[in-house]
Amino acid sequence: MITTFTVMFLLCITVISFTIIGIVYSNGRLGSVDDFFTARGSTGTRILSATFLASFLGVFILFTPPEESTLNDFAKKKIWFKNAYFNSLIITILYVCSFGS
Repeated sequence: MITTFTVMFLLCITVISFTIIGIVYSNGRLGSVDDFFTARGSTGTRILSATFLASFLGVFILFTPPEESTLNDFAKKKIWFKNAYFNSLIITILYVCSFGS
């Protein structure tokens, strides 16, 4: 059984690792806080679209099943909901894969 301490320890190690990687990768290119929070001309429309899509899918995956189970009778609509959930994710992923170069 994984303890709470182990999970929190691994989470902290992961966050610290990615922070160090980000600082090393930026290598002093960030001049101000404004440069950190805005992307002025540094990214294209495909990258921004992919970022928005990833945010949407993350929220969709996290909040749709609990919302469905509380608002509707989950036991009666279980098969329908699983199929609709799976199909919507697959269609979105295939759509995004069509942008590959």
